[in-house]
Amino acid sequence: FFFVFVMRWLSSKEPDRRQAAVVLGAGVVGIAAAYELQKEGYTVTVIDRQPEAASECSFSNGGHRNFHFNPSIAVPGTPREFLRSWVSPESTIFLPYSTRWCTLLWDPDFWQWALRLVPNFSARKVQRNSEAGTQLIRYSQQRTAIIQEQHLTVGKVWEWEGSTAVCTEPVPPDKIYKENEVLLSKEETLQREPCLAYLDAIKPIYGSIVSNRCFTQDCRKFTSSLESVCKALGLVTMYNTKVTGLSFADTGHEHLHQHEQHKADRKQVATVHTDCGDVQADVVVVALGAYTPKFLQPYTKICVPIYPVRGYAVEMPITPQASANNEVLRTGTLHYSRGFGVHRFDDVLRVSGLAELRGWDTSVNRDLVIDLFRKRLKTFCGLDLDHVSGGVQNVKTWCGLRPVTPDNLPMIGQIPGYSNLFICSGHSFHGWALACGSARILADIIARRNPEIDATPFDPRRFRHWW
Repeated sequence: FFFVFVMRWLSSKEPDRRQAAVVLGAGVVGIAAAYELQKEGYTVTVIDRQPEAASECSFSNGGHRNFHFNPSIAVPGTPREFLRSWVSPESTIFLPYSTRWCTLLWDPDFWQWALRLVPNFSARKVQRNSEAGTQLIRYSQQRTAIIQEQHLTVGKVWEWEGSTAVCTEPVPPDKIYKENEVLLSKEETLQREPCLAYLDAIKPIYGSIVSNRCFTQDCRKFTSSLESVCKALGLVTMYNTKVTGLSFADTGHEHLHQHEQHKADRKQVATVHTDCGDVQADVVVVALGAYTPKFLQPYTKICVPIYPVRGYAVEMPITPQASANNEVLRTGTLHYSRGFGVHRFDDVLRVSGLAELRGWDTSVNRDLVIDLFRKRLKTFCGLDLDHVSGGVQNVKTWCGLRPVTPDNLPMIGQIPGYSNLFICSGHSFHGWALACGSARILADIIARRNPEIDATPFDPRRFRHWW
């Protein structure tokens, strides 16, 4: 009994400040995880193949931070919209005519993901996932507010407070969160955003939902600002660096490449090997977004059904004439039923949305993307893309791989079979909104404390069975 008591006491001690944590991935989730681990006393090293933080999925996303969680893919209407995208240019979610069946049919990762996605179309699971996601998203807002209060430089990147979700169909009562949202009439909506009159002329709007707990914020600026805070606390960054493998404590720290790991049965990661040298690690966090399953596949037998769903955005400067004539949106505004958003960042307008299943391909057909968003901008609120931007040559296009899980909830926790290998990935369409809360939960799990909210819905082991 004395031995058991001593072992439990030792395991409950706070981590020694000399302990080293390595975070793989420098997106908003990875940097937030690095920050929380530093607060726990770890010396943290962040490794990423890109030249700077937030260079992939966190680079140019919509920038909308919700107060409530809506599963984007794991909903009953997804199969209908997926089939509709084959033949219709008006698909609300999927990019029209984009499905590459030759690629998907022979992709085992797609089928592993799709078979686990289908059961989540049921109303019971949609409600369960929505409740878990909403709890996490609200907790994440609290954690973000704490960071903002403690580090004023991070708070300065907030752009707009409040958001307008335009409704072109009746709003179900359960969509209104009365403590922070207000349903405006059509007249009040047009007074708030005059340029929406064009949409009302095409398809009458019912009004809008205005939330004072939603924000429009540049994810990349936030990540860069938080990275600066972490560097002041001693963060070490290794950019333009590729991870080549892991080695384990019971192998004498011998080098094993990823393709050799399936032959081994290791329990504790000791070293992270990169093309720029080796990094010793007491804790390793995998926050590689859509690339997480490819990295973990050689090391673990658990299913990591994270599949890339491409998202698009176009960004354009707002000409002085368009701004002076009040021809653009005043706040961050989302279309309630069309699955895309228009967001304003000072003198820059960003339009984001759509989804495409094309594996890990990140090439962009610039002309097609601009044309699709040009039509949606015109139909949505009467905005002329060429007039607002001063010419199509000023428009920037972007594509990011959203790391989508079958239930649209992230995977946060310890990888089974390892004592110091953890995952924080699979945030689907809500990585920006869930990052800070997910990082705090992960830090609590690593410190062997119970998180402040129930972390069971985010357990990496929940996908052991396809149903």
